[in-house]
Amino acid sequence: MSEARFEVLIVGVGGQGVLTAGRILGDAAHATGLPVVEGQLHGMSQRGGSVECSVLIGPSESSFLRVADVVVGFEPLEALRAIPKIGPRTRVLLNTGRIVPDELTRAGRPYPLLDSILGDLRAVAGGLDLVDGRAVVEQVGVARTLNIVLLGALAGLDLLPFGGSALWRAVAGRCRPEFLQANREAFDLGQAGVAAQREGAGVSRERQS
Repeated sequence: MSEARFEVLIVGVGGQGVLTAGRILGDAAHATGLPVVEGQLHGMSQRGGSVECSVLIGPSESSFLRVADVVVGFEPLEALRAIPKIGPRTRVLLNTGRIVPDELTRAGRPYPLLDSILGDLRAVAGGLDLVDGRAVVEQVGVARTLNIVLLGALAGLDLLPFGGSALWRAVAGRCRPEFLQANREAFDLGQAGVAAQREGAGVSRERQS
């Protein structure tokens, strides 16, 4: 069990389950005896606005996230907006499915090319892992499991100060019984996809040299 604080930033848009994912991470930390501070910042979350949640795990005198150890991006443009909190030690876990924000539509501006977003993230982050969340959710066959897929992928990276089994127990603790099996599958697919370190299974890994 690490004595250093581990800082996770989760970003996305309203309706993707960002805040629930943050609460689940907090639950897992509490259950393993680690101090945790959760922070939330969101705009028009009911209309697909930006949502941000920080989960600071471990001892600290500050509740302020400086540079994240991990950024979990539920949406590429929202991950790009998090660049000020990304540094050489940051691992970025990114769902590649895009949601075009209303502000771009109203302004008649195009959504940035995914390759451009990835290039900007690679330039600042210590590592980048990509998840085709839509493909995995379709494989599960139950909508609104994207956050569980990404939590499973986060567990598969083996970076958290607690194991994947603790994270799954926290997922199960917030899951309605009728969705337990689907969430288990979503979590396992996310975890296995990252752990396999191969393309073609919905997840691919890139690291800076």
